[in-house]
Amino acid sequence: MLKKLMKYEFQATARLLIPFYVVVVALSVMVRLSYHLNILFTTNTNTLWSNIVVVLFGLLTAAYVLAIVVMFSSIPLFSIYRYYKNLLKDEGYLMMTLPVKISQHIWSKLHTMSVWTLGSVMVGIVSIFVLTVGTPVGSLLYEIISVIPTELELGFFEIIMCSILALLTLIFYLYLFVMRGYACLAIGHKFSRQNPIFGAIGAYLLISFVTQVIAVMAIFLIGVLSINISSDQWLLSLSTSTLIYGSLLINTTISGLLFSTFYFITKKLMSQSLNLE
Repeated sequence: MLKKLMKYEFQATARLLIPFYVVVVALSVMVRLSYHLNILFTTNTNTLWSNIVVVLFGLLTAAYVLAIVVMFSSIPLFSIYRYYKNLLKDEGYLMMTLPVKISQHIWSKLHTMSVWTLGSVMVGIVSIFVLTVGTPVGSLLYEIISVIPTELELGFFEIIMCSILALLTLIFYLYLFVMRGYACLAIGHKFSRQNPIFGAIGAYLLISFVTQVIAVMAIFLIGVLSINISSDQWLLSLSTSTLIYGSLLINTTISGLLFSTFYFITKKLMSQSLNLE
């Protein structure tokens, strides 16, 4: 049943996201064309056309940057909106009559979000390639990327592993962000029947405050332990890849604990005390 829920979720979200992906790629092509026109008209004595091309290039570049920002930031926010609209408003009466567990509803939306996130990454890479290939900026990016492994003393296998782990960590952080949004909405609908959105905002602020306090306490504890360690040569002796793996592991472990907490809260409230609008 999880596959059917994901299929429905993909159909509902694709109507908005796929056209937006097309717009991003189209904007990258138009920016690239305006870039070449800008170079062409800089040698032209006609200042009117030159000024028009410069303005066009600036507007298209600004539109492209805005589209990229919206594309990456809207996926998790859109997933939270879909959760609210699909499960906590009028559609929830229909969705909750299906022979499906609450956990399957939650995971279907989370997995769908992760696939669209990977799609956004691919679209972003394609658009950047269209913009930079064969340009001085592209050459500079290539030089920077080629220097990073040498500076960090990483081999080919270590580069691949670090890249995969970094991508998985990013997706996990998105899971955590969205799951916190789900939990806040569930709490808001539980304790604020008249204003569930305001209740969700209050829950978000409270959760953020608690997590910040815990983070500060953890940083303080780590600082105290590091002072008490007689020698830090063992840390300096670790390789760059080991430090990267260790930091990613620690961050993923902490995020996993927070995710499990938010997941338990959401599932518990939706299973026993759901208050649909």
